[in-house]
Amino acid sequence: MPATGDTSKYSFNPCFSFKEGPANQECMQSSDIAVCQIQDDKYYDVGTQTSALFQNVGQGTEQKIVYKSSSSTKQSFVHLVCDPNISGGALAVIGETSSGSETYNFVLTSKYACLVTKSSGLSTGSILDIM
Repeated sequence: MPATGDTSKYSFNPCFSFKEGPANQECMQSSDIAVCQIQDDKYYDVGTQTSALFQNVGQGTEQKIVYKSSSSTKQSFVHLVCDPNISGGALAVIGETSSGSETYNFVLTSKYACLVTKSSGLSTGSILDIM
């Protein structure tokens, strides 16, 4: 998907590593790519799966995933937006924050981005066995 504000294209997989591009390019040389930037027929590692770090945003009601490149100071921020009506996911590419910043932003909207709170205690469906 083309980025708004820059001329790059990006590939992203939040679940599995992938390889992309010619053999001599960064996104093909690593087996740990999560985010790849394609610019002028060059494929850049802008985030690896093993670097993924979840962070709370604001009051802790939203999260983002921070990915770091294994080969440079580049990093990607994937902001997670909850929408219970979107099952697969929709990725909006914001792109590089400013030219040369090596910081890339994306927004992933999905029902899988919704925070799930764990309840404790008994519920209506609990079975209680008292002897």
